[in-house]
Amino acid sequence: MAEYIQGKYTLGAMTKVGDPRRKHEDRVYKGEVNRTGGEPVILGVVADGVGSADAGERGAQLAIDTVVGTIKNSQGDNIPDMIEHAIMSANKAVYEENQKNDADGLTTLTVAVIYKDRCFIGNVGDSRAYWIQGGKAGKLLQLTRDHSYYNMYGGVDPNSDEGNILVNAIGKKDDVYVDLGFYLKGDDQEQALRLGLNGLPLKEGDAIMLCSDGLIKTNPAGVRYATDNEIVEALRTEYETDMAAIKMVSAALGRRPDDNVSAVTIQNLSQHVIQEIATNKQREQRSRVIKQAVPVIGILSALVVVVALIGAINRYINPPIQILPTYTPYPTLSSPNNIFIGGQGGSIGRLTPFNGQSQELTSGIFSIADNTRIEITQSGASIGLADGSSLYTSAGTIFIFTKTQGGVEVLLETGSIMVRLNGVAPLSVKVADGFTSQVSGSIMGVQKAESGVYVDCYEGHCVISGGSVPPTILGAQISRYVLYSVGVANPFDDVFERCAYWKSAIGDNTVASLGITCESTPPTEPPTFTPAPYTGPTPTKKDRDNPAPIGTP
Repeated sequence: MAEYIQGKYTLGAMTKVGDPRRKHEDRVYKGEVNRTGGEPVILGVVADGVGSADAGERGAQLAIDTVVGTIKNSQGDNIPDMIEHAIMSANKAVYEENQKNDADGLTTLTVAVIYKDRCFIGNVGDSRAYWIQGGKAGKLLQLTRDHSYYNMYGGVDPNSDEGNILVNAIGKKDDVYVDLGFYLKGDDQEQALRLGLNGLPLKEGDAIMLCSDGLIKTNPAGVRYATDNEIVEALRTEYETDMAAIKMVSAALGRRPDDNVSAVTIQNLSQHVIQEIATNKQREQRSRVIKQAVPVIGILSALVVVVALIGAINRYINPPIQILPTYTPYPTLSSPNNIFIGGQGGSIGRLTPFNGQSQELTSGIFSIADNTRIEITQSGASIGLADGSSLYTSAGTIFIFTKTQGGVEVLLETGSIMVRLNGVAPLSVKVADGFTSQVSGSIMGVQKAESGVYVDCYEGHCVISGGSVPPTILGAQISRYVLYSVGVANPFDDVFERCAYWKSAIGDNTVASLGITCESTPPTEPPTFTPAPYTGPTPTKKDRDNPAPIGTP
């Protein structure tokens, strides 16, 4: 669900380990900063740290903390001066810590401030800031200049190792060059500075994107980890908090970058722009389905006759034997902290403990702690819990897993989850704005959609609540579509359509093994009634505003 800052801005941030052999050294920040001596500003920051031991990680975090603290205590309307002072304070803090601890922690630092609908940038290093223009063009324009040897001094091949050496970084010296320019018209520093000091007016549909170099570097084949088109499309098809940043970082991760990847997005939206983005997303989804289907249509057409002939012969020779689907139990898990991941082989996704090391997910048993983030990137997966309960996910599902005193809680960021309970304790699935669906008894499906969430109760009973939706009990074979924006839960009683969705999301065999039957005629909903007041704990949003650090400049 989008959270609008100053009534119009949606912010996003994502930072991931591209190469698991690397340390977590990137830091990102997004948010509105209330200043003690001036009007609030919107702030986005990317810091890409480097150093032995944990020095790069500490330097990146210290730099961001110093920038945020300095801006909170700032006064007046001179935003470029404020940014320059904040970055120079960050450099002093990191440099002094390096001297004190005999450390070598350095970091890049790219800062974007939105003040009265104008964007101002401060940059040190080779992280970048981009302006993505709204409208049909959707043009991507680089605002900053990398502080490489070639760009700063020239005289060498720009593509050589020497030409790409970083010559300006936070914590390297007791002073630092803060670049406030917008390099929209070439490398002329004076012209760039004039543009930067004036600020960039942001129109409806415009966006600012900050990133570490891991997002935009090229792989050995010369292909960018995230292309211009992918960055633009992420912003043209997503408007909810964090989703555009997640999408562009995911595009880079799909090409297995050798660095770590971070992005911060600031989108200037209106209801008209949001409607355009929603339309673009629907068009993108339809296009993806068509592209996936076209290559196999010809093959399937050619096979139809052959399959039909073989089927007829087999039915004549071997009369059909009815085989009922069976539920295959997971291996016994010796610890309540263990889960079993099942998939189609190979890499299934990634598992990232809170403030911990990300690891690749394959089929097997994993030990997890609270607030563990699980990404299913392939064709879906099944997850077995210690009490015998199961979760079935669609491809592209991302959620945070937490054990509570009352059972298990899942914070669903994107995708779909089908829950099959075997234990006594209920399981809760949370989505945006504290909205919660909870199942007791047996089976529930939750699909996070563009502007709301589908909750399908297939067995036992389910309770939905949160936001302005009062606690509502669903009986078996009852569905609801909850709209975030207006806070209502609408009946959605086409069981056949919802069942068909779950067949597509988690597979026909899985749906059948759960005993779910698809009916063409929806069942009659039982009489409605007002449930007793909800006495459980108030749903709270987990603090995920400090993602794990990554990256090196």
